[in-house]
Amino acid sequence: MSFCTKCGNQLAADSSFCPKCGTQATTTAPDTTIPQSTPQKAPQGATKAPQAPIPQEPTPPPTQTAPKPPRKKKKTLLVCAIVFGVFVLLMIVFNAIGDNMTPEEKAARDASRNAAATTVNTANTQRPEVGGTMEFGGYTWLVLDVQGDKALLITEHIIELRAFTTSDTRIDKNKPVLWEDCTLRAYLNEEFYYEKFTPQEQVRILETRNANENPAYGADGCDDTIDKVFLLSVEEANKYFADGDGRKARYTQKDNSDRSFDSWYLRTPLTIGTTNAPRVAYVSEYSGDVSDGVSGGTGVMGYNGVRPALWLSL
Repeated sequence: MSFCTKCGNQLAADSSFCPKCGTQATTTAPDTTIPQSTPQKAPQGATKAPQAPIPQEPTPPPTQTAPKPPRKKKKTLLVCAIVFGVFVLLMIVFNAIGDNMTPEEKAARDASRNAAATTVNTANTQRPEVGGTMEFGGYTWLVLDVQGDKALLITEHIIELRAFTTSDTRIDKNKPVLWEDCTLRAYLNEEFYYEKFTPQEQVRILETRNANENPAYGADGCDDTIDKVFLLSVEEANKYFADGDGRKARYTQKDNSDRSFDSWYLRTPLTIGTTNAPRVAYVSEYSGDVSDGVSGGTGVMGYNGVRPALWLSL
């Protein structure tokens, strides 16, 4: 059985044309697909029917784990018991040895213990004494003064030879070269301070306010300076050394071989005098005397010994 593809009229088996619409007949079966209905929207204002709640299975209660035994505490107690046992065993052994010692041996043992204890206490409480020496920053220092928890130190030897200043920046050539402006002060508080001392040593070096005048010879110095490393003044060189022999110093090279005595700079300025050249006080290499007179001193651009000084926190 066949149908017209245009109008759907049923055709006879031997029909070539549809008797109804005249369309040429084909053997196509009718579409029997059932059309799907399109869901229609609910009208506005309609209330949706409440949905029944979906039943949920009850959640099982959490399982509780039995607490573990405190193993750490047991281990600590075991270690303590072992240490105590070893201590008791050692005490028994030492007592047994001591019981076999003669009185002389026991006396020697006790004396050795007391000496060791004294050495430890001395090392812990030892403080520098005025006139003594101490090691610091790779140098040996003389202790000039001790005040509370700080000490004034100066190197035992001349550590290097340098000029007091390498450039004359004075506007008034009749004025002395001052410690405040000299290149030696800049060197000691910068390059020398940072290169010769470790950071741990640097924090022990105290800042010091230094007076820099020489009123005895009419040389007006600069204002007070704040220094970490400095040179002694004329007043300090006379105060802290009893005589010229104590002030005399050798120049020690890096290989620690001694040369002859050499002069060393002080920071106190001098008047120009008759030399018409700036000069500064110094300690003589021959007598150890302080040269600070009108015609004394030494040129500021010549090379003389340097003995740094500083106040150290103990």
